[in-house]
Amino acid sequence: MEYASGGELFDYIVKHTKLPEQESCDFFHQIISGIEYIHKLNIVHRDLKPENLLLDENKNIKIVDFGLSNTYKPDESLKTACGSPCYAAPEMIAGKRYKGLEVDIWSAGVILFAMVCGYLPFEDPNTSQLYKKILAGDYIFPNFISKDAKDFLKNILNTDPQQRFTLTSIRSHVWYQQIPEQPKLGILIGYDHIKVHNQTLKLLENYNYNLEYAKKCLEADKHNEVTTCYYLLLKRHILNGGVINDDNGYQKDEIKSKNSLLGVYNGDDLLSIFQTAKKNRKSESISGADYIEKFRYERKHFTKTRHERNISTDPPKRFYSLSPNGRIQNFNTVVKVKATTPRPPSMCKVSNGKIREGYLPKIDVSGACYANFKPKNNRKNLRIRQ
Repeated sequence: MEYASGGELFDYIVKHTKLPEQESCDFFHQIISGIEYIHKLNIVHRDLKPENLLLDENKNIKIVDFGLSNTYKPDESLKTACGSPCYAAPEMIAGKRYKGLEVDIWSAGVILFAMVCGYLPFEDPNTSQLYKKILAGDYIFPNFISKDAKDFLKNILNTDPQQRFTLTSIRSHVWYQQIPEQPKLGILIGYDHIKVHNQTLKLLENYNYNLEYAKKCLEADKHNEVTTCYYLLLKRHILNGGVINDDNGYQKDEIKSKNSLLGVYNGDDLLSIFQTAKKNRKSESISGADYIEKFRYERKHFTKTRHERNISTDPPKRFYSLSPNGRIQNFNTVVKVKATTPRPPSMCKVSNGKIREGYLPKIDVSGACYANFKPKNNRKNLRIRQ
């Protein structure tokens, strides 16, 4: 687990109203790189939005919240409609089968629109009108963005998934190439062999960890106390200017950060963290006011609340309904009947000495309101006959 001290990209956009195109392009490079990586692992996110993009101290994007993600086979299409409505692709809303990469690229285009323009392209208080705008591709560009940015967004926010920009088309566009793209060197988890930094591995002996066991856990990509301690030590090594070399000659760039949190820890401090982590673990509750606060600025900039933008994409009432085969059919309004409180089987209504409700066989009752009730003072006079 990493610490993202920069918070959400959503809050960053709200703070600056809108972002310069060059800074937006840098963020978009990282988003596209993350999308490309997860789809190499055949994983679709399906809920990309600024709230699910975190920033670290160096403004690096971290994609989080894979609660609606799913795995898929190569060339397999999906059919589940999920995610946040404002960022959902039109083919998903229409109930059609869709490609995972295509819907994630659409969501990335909506995020880029919000960064450059300062407001969402598709937004309406009426849910049915919102879906109609998304299906029709009805959005308006502001006058202050460049022509290249408009052309770039038009091709990404194309309602036809076959004509929508692919990863190759995105990287070949002029607007995307305004800043050089930094190569993201790394490995594919589950496919490539995880290489262990021997110098950092030896430091685990100071914390009474078995090195052979730790190496096996690292190579198997286990998530436990041993691997957490190793990656914290490795992070501190890099932040203090350390260099990592592997057998292929790959050298990781030196990153120096004097004010980094991990850089100020010594060995004793790090060991005390592991010894007291479980004892001092406390659950933090977040005030409900933080989730209902509305971020309104200028004309229509992010007028939805956090709660409203996190709902799942359901077909609007009186607009259309999604059938199991993916076709659009008329939506029939369902009238909810108020539930009545059922009576216990041993109780029944008595009128004129006879039971009318039919819960029990009809019997004649005298001196009682319930069939199984026996008065104390008049037991001999109570007669029940079938």
